[in-house]
Amino acid sequence: MLSAQSSPFLRLGGFGFIFLIISMSANCLNSGDSSINLERKFWARKINQMTGTTSQYQIDAELKLESAHTLIFVQHGAAVSETSIRGLAAVAEQRIMPIEHQWLSAPMDIDRNDKVILLLMDIDDGYQTGGSYVAGYFDAINQFSDVDTFSHLQLHSNQAEMLYLDTYPANVNSDRFLATVAHEYQHLLQFTNNVLHGVAEEPWVDEGLAEIMSDVTGFGPQTDRAEYFRSSILTSDSLIQFDNSDPLKDYASAYMYFRYLYDVYGISGISKIFKSPEIGVSGVDAALQSLDSGILSHCGSTSGLLKPYFACSYRLMWAGLVNTLGAMPAVININYAGTADTMNTTGAVNYNWNISDLNLRNTIMATLTAGARLRPATPASTGPLGGYAPTLFQTNYPAGSAATFSSCAGCGMTIISGNLYFAVFNHNITANPLTTSVVDFQVNGVTHNALSAATAEFQTQTPDQRGQAIHWHFPLQRQYLETFRQMAEERKVIEETNL
Repeated sequence: MLSAQSSPFLRLGGFGFIFLIISMSANCLNSGDSSINLERKFWARKINQMTGTTSQYQIDAELKLESAHTLIFVQHGAAVSETSIRGLAAVAEQRIMPIEHQWLSAPMDIDRNDKVILLLMDIDDGYQTGGSYVAGYFDAINQFSDVDTFSHLQLHSNQAEMLYLDTYPANVNSDRFLATVAHEYQHLLQFTNNVLHGVAEEPWVDEGLAEIMSDVTGFGPQTDRAEYFRSSILTSDSLIQFDNSDPLKDYASAYMYFRYLYDVYGISGISKIFKSPEIGVSGVDAALQSLDSGILSHCGSTSGLLKPYFACSYRLMWAGLVNTLGAMPAVININYAGTADTMNTTGAVNYNWNISDLNLRNTIMATLTAGARLRPATPASTGPLGGYAPTLFQTNYPAGSAATFSSCAGCGMTIISGNLYFAVFNHNITANPLTTSVVDFQVNGVTHNALSAATAEFQTQTPDQRGQAIHWHFPLQRQYLETFRQMAEERKVIEETNL
């Protein structure tokens, strides 16, 4: 692991490559460095959680602490203690930055000061007591010059690497707050990665990587995401298609998938996905092929699947879930496109979930119970399922053969049968949803206990959003990324000519 003393910053002046090794300096309140303004105005975003729309406004903030790699500003009027500020700087310098620099990337340095601004403020998100709130955000607009962003987007840039971190209702002394820092820092580093590869990562991968970095840096697990996965299951939320109608569902789906990959492949696997020059499903598929080329022999037929390594990982994730997070059976029954098949899970790689945290394990178990539909003794429609959007049914697997489709010849869907549940999902990576019907023949003649009234009500309700932290994200479309890159190159040429 890199130490804070050797964390590199990647300076991309005109997007060339200059690595800087910088040394650790003692934390100091109200730094005496005359090159850094103690008082500064920042452009921030007013966020409407209901509509997803934003507008810019300015706030006044004061520099409270400068450390080797951070400048911590606090909005005027925000009550943040000196102890909290020092604690944040220590965690950023000693844990979050070293780990993420080592395994992911280093940040750009648009303002050429080798530091990242952490702006602590009451994010204007319309928060009302009992509702969700925006815990923090990264705004890619700040990675470019104000002249360029305003002329093309009518948006102002602070021209600095920075994160916006909420102080109300967020608790700056909590692990959840520090998890937000780790999450948003991944977005900042992901932007550097996008610039280097000339791409814009898809939201589900970007958010999944950000969610899991909270765990990697020691501020997890994200039990609130695991709990909210119930809503993802009940509404058949697609892993790969963020619709923004309820971002908490998207976060939950992404967290569960990337948590599984982290359990199986560790931080090196997460790093491989982050650094892939491809994006979205293609990037994850390519990374998994490099990490585990033998995975295709453990997930049944992959005939016709466009991205089979990704598809296999998703099947294996659900194989662990429907077997209630226990050790997977050596052979698991599946049905792919109307044809019965099996998955052989034994081999060099351990494909089991690896959850030692009892609270997270119990939360996932409760989520599955509440998210599962009743056993379909007669054919039941799955409803429309988008790409990698699951629906879950209760079952009695030990009683007989696996669940099956009542009609699904070549339908492109998969059933994964477990000891208490079976999951159905669509392998189509396009936006076109598919619908079919399933039946659990194995329990014919077996009496299934109905859900209690209380459990049934719990199952159909949306999970409680009180105190749920939303991590907002303002990426740039690839077309603007390319435009601003070109403008930065042209400006560099002009500056060098005038020297």
